[in-house]
Amino acid sequence: MTALAVTAALVFVYSLLEPRVRQSPLSGPLLFLLAGLAMSPEALGWFTLELDGDVIDILLKATLVILLFTEGSKLRARRVGLEARFPARLLVAAMPLVMAGGLGLGLWLLGGLGFWEAATLSAILAPTDAALSLPVVTNKRVPGVIRRSLEVEAGLNDGLSVPFAFGFAAAAAVAQKSMERSTFLEFLFDQIVLGSVVGIAVGWVGAKLINAIPDDEEALSRWGEIAFLALAGVSFASAEAIDGNGFIAAWVAGLTFARIITPGLPLDRFADRVGALLTLASFLVFGALLLPSGLESLDMATVAFVLVTLFVIRPVAVALSMIGTGLRAPSVAFLGWFGPRGLASVILISLVAKEYELLGIEEMGDVVIVTIAASAVLHGLTAAVGSNAYASWYERSRPEALTRYEPSSQGDLHEANPEEQGST
Repeated sequence: MTALAVTAALVFVYSLLEPRVRQSPLSGPLLFLLAGLAMSPEALGWFTLELDGDVIDILLKATLVILLFTEGSKLRARRVGLEARFPARLLVAAMPLVMAGGLGLGLWLLGGLGFWEAATLSAILAPTDAALSLPVVTNKRVPGVIRRSLEVEAGLNDGLSVPFAFGFAAAAAVAQKSMERSTFLEFLFDQIVLGSVVGIAVGWVGAKLINAIPDDEEALSRWGEIAFLALAGVSFASAEAIDGNGFIAAWVAGLTFARIITPGLPLDRFADRVGALLTLASFLVFGALLLPSGLESLDMATVAFVLVTLFVIRPVAVALSMIGTGLRAPSVAFLGWFGPRGLASVILISLVAKEYELLGIEEMGDVVIVTIAASAVLHGLTAAVGSNAYASWYERSRPEALTRYEPSSQGDLHEANPEEQGST
């Protein structure tokens, strides 16, 4: 009960001070991670929940489902055109390069992992988490195209990483002869195809039903946000009921919903708040139950893997993906650094560990834990300072700060997001 009281008090205080915390080096996820570590059995001993308890499993799954659905649905508000090429390159070029680099690094440094285990680890660590560098994506001084590129990347790469993570894990199970090859092919079909079909159906039907409600209906104003959140659960549960992947279904449902729903309906506000609260709770659990074991098993190979992953692989992958765009070095460096690893990786490693009995899964788990903790600290501490420093450079150098091309041909790259017009 002590842990519950402290957690509730921390949520209360953080909710009141969130605007100030956002501009400080101590991000919300980092604060709750540190609070969880302080309450862990190895420290104060206040947090005594079992790691394999149903409550923890439900918390992690619900958090990822809501994040996947809401992030996918937000793409209805994103700008397209010239601006889309930056997030497209981050997803189509940089993400595979990050996974390839993580695979090679894992085979080199982590001797206990085979090819498919290292591939699974690289897919699990591929997603980025905008919540860990919130001052970056909320700082209006940072060019809108850069902020939105990071947001779109974070909103899509967690969903894209799910089939890779589960597919590579299943391939590892086949290689270790704990799964038949025919079962593996059937598994991939069920997980990806059935999950996608369910997601499309739920997103399409849900959006059509909401669109059919007149704007002045009380049901839409009071219950539309709850209906929106419920669709995430419908997509997940429906896919799982027919052996599809519920996480893929939730993500695809969000993407489909974004294509069908009438623009301008403010339906995701409640889901955003619920997702934010569950994210903080998940980081608290991470700090209390996962981080101590990761720190206890820390060795030089893990430290080297984490440092190279954060400081080399992501920045280099982003730099390579931006070749030909004309994007200037400070902007490339900014995009390369602010790709923090976060909650999706924590949840994916937990789910893979429960689903498969892979050799080296404990080592993979420790590496993921330490990577997320290091990213939470490093990216959290540098988010406010780094975004302000980059914004100051941009303001001194504009209008040609972003690219080497003539500003007349890239004018819309410097324009504010229509969603931000008139906002503070």
